[in-house]
Amino acid sequence: GVYFENVYINKSLSLTGEDRNTTIIDGSLSEVKYQPTVLIESNCKFVSLSNFTIRGSKDNWGIYVMGGWALSGSEHYNRRTITNNIVMNNSGGIIVQDCYRCTLVGNIVRNNQYEGIAIFVSSRIIMRNNTIHHNKYNFGIVPLALGGLDFYIHDIDFSNKIDGKSIYYLINERKL
Repeated sequence: GVYFENVYINKSLSLTGEDRNTTIIDGSLSEVKYQPTVLIESNCKFVSLSNFTIRGSKDNWGIYVMGGWALSGSEHYNRRTITNNIVMNNSGGIIVQDCYRCTLVGNIVRNNQYEGIAIFVSSRIIMRNNTIHHNKYNFGIVPLALGGLDFYIHDIDFSNKIDGKSIYYLINERKL
């Protein structure tokens, strides 16, 4: 079915749709400006979001994953898994911000006005088998301006595709 709403997740849970092609969260009717279709708040220890189409946020992201860098023991507060979703027709697709070890697997991120997948000030993000296409900016990593190397350390393999071509995210490579 189609659910015309915005989802705000502020506690640990697993949210699973029956089929990503037919279970749709549509944020297009929201009267609140700058609200993502799905917001995963920073105080959650565990969140799993899978098997949905996420669409319709005209002025924000489809999925906004907030981390918990400021929380004590933040590595335990960042088990977020976003799997097997279609994220489309939003201002931006998926943003991961201030996260440690968030996992993105098997998502299709397409036809968003700006970003496809954006990783902001995060570390050790795992990406596998994501398909990204027809976004203005398909993929990007933005570290903290004075942050250091840790904000570039991610596990992004070549199974991820942008416009049909593999992402090659290299770490500690020289003389290429």
